[in-house]
Amino acid sequence: MVILGNRGMKGIDLCHKIRKHTAGRDITILMVSTFEQTEDEEDFLNAGADNFLHLSERSTPLRGWIAAADRHVNALVDLKQYRNKIKAYQSELDFMNIQLEETLTNANQLAVEAELVYLELDQIFKTAAGGILVIDKKSNVLRYNEDFLYILQMVKHEMKGKKCYEASTTGLCHSPDCPLTQILRWRRICGHHAGNAW
Repeated sequence: MVILGNRGMKGIDLCHKIRKHTAGRDITILMVSTFEQTEDEEDFLNAGADNFLHLSERSTPLRGWIAAADRHVNALVDLKQYRNKIKAYQSELDFMNIQLEETLTNANQLAVEAELVYLELDQIFKTAAGGILVIDKKSNVLRYNEDFLYILQMVKHEMKGKKCYEASTTGLCHSPDCPLTQILRWRRICGHHAGNAW
């Protein structure tokens, strides 16, 4: 809140400067006159003053106006704090949007890379000169190629949901020499001749 006296053009210039400032819109300006004449009242109001009072009037309206202006200033302060909170939330939201966009971009890139890897593996499965069988740690059959089915003399639906030892039993199944057992014991590569069973 600013209380100014009507000292000619200096008061008007100061009022203009206050209103031109970035924080000027949040300031309540009261122009106080010690003279009876009111010819300057319109000029000060046009310069941005919120009200124009004469000191010759009773003091009660002046105190009442100051109380009302004080409430107005408090409301503006609350509004400014609210705007600052909105800006902070907006900044946080913008940051989260950037992070989300980066995450989606990375996820899309990983999906493309995974698709390329799948296509490469699929090509290997189709063109490999020999049977290929892929199983998990629990002996579940995950994938196989046509040559593997040909070796076992089986069709696709017969392999669905089977364990590797159910698809074709060899002397290695359920023994320490089982390739899966050896791999799970951290042997990177193991090889066995399956004989006529496979």
